[in-house]
Amino acid sequence: MRGRGGRLLAAVALSCVLTAWFGDEAAAAPIQSNGYTIIDLGTGQSMITGTGSSSILTSADGGTPFPFPETGRYPSQDPQDFSWTQTSPVPNAAPVWASTTWGNPNNAFSVLNGVYPNANGLAWAVNEWGVRDHQYSNAVYVAQHNADGTWSNPVGLWSGTGGNLGAPNGPRPWVQAFNNAGLFLGSTGDTSKQDGSQTMLYNLNTHVLTNFQFLSTLSAMGSAIPSSFSSSYFWNPQPINLDDAGRILMSVQESDGTHDLLLVPDGVTADPVAVPEPGTWLVFSLALGVVAWRFRACRAA
Repeated sequence: MRGRGGRLLAAVALSCVLTAWFGDEAAAAPIQSNGYTIIDLGTGQSMITGTGSSSILTSADGGTPFPFPETGRYPSQDPQDFSWTQTSPVPNAAPVWASTTWGNPNNAFSVLNGVYPNANGLAWAVNEWGVRDHQYSNAVYVAQHNADGTWSNPVGLWSGTGGNLGAPNGPRPWVQAFNNAGLFLGSTGDTSKQDGSQTMLYNLNTHVLTNFQFLSTLSAMGSAIPSSFSSSYFWNPQPINLDDAGRILMSVQESDGTHDLLLVPDGVTADPVAVPEPGTWLVFSLALGVVAWRFRACRAA
């Protein structure tokens, strides 16, 4: 009876040690806003390792691993040598009627700046239209390339900043990543220049467009900012990546420098991956040694 009691006591002690250790390791201070759990991954650069459904996002601070499944749905890095203008017109016609053409319709233009498809034929492109050396507009569109070579009607995702003088070839909207669930993550222009460009997310299925400028107004919305956040707000969000489940990795500026944020949509787990660190294995091994020693001592008694 003493032996059984000793083993039970050792098992309970082991359970307490591991519970306390894992509780500290998994502790996080996320906040909730606009349908997302927002986790500050710290200063520095987070890393994505692995491939496919087993991909892992490791935070810059402390190396906390989070699930970040990717299944090869990214567009190629280079635009393809085909265009949906072969079978359908560009979304916006050249404004040949504009007074700034000075009666010469050749001064008007409407072009697609590359077509970036994924393996399933879903592709995005930037349409720019206007009058050369005058005002121009731009926007991101997406279309499906069908097996018979035709394209679906382009769907507009979001508009760019446009501009004037020197058009085209000005700041352009961009898609940074998209997944097979129809989510497109990108920006309205060059966000690194802090020129008013904004980070956007478009859901092709629900046609809902999300502007992540809400990150800079969290304190004004009354959200409780945890102590792990160095600032009460963020600015200059820049899109980095998007996983299969809709988790978003982006960088923001805080008072102490550039931070990575992980935004997890409601209904998707925001828990870290349960992978013990080397220190955890050490504690686990020592605890098992205590149990084994206690067991042998009880048997000898």
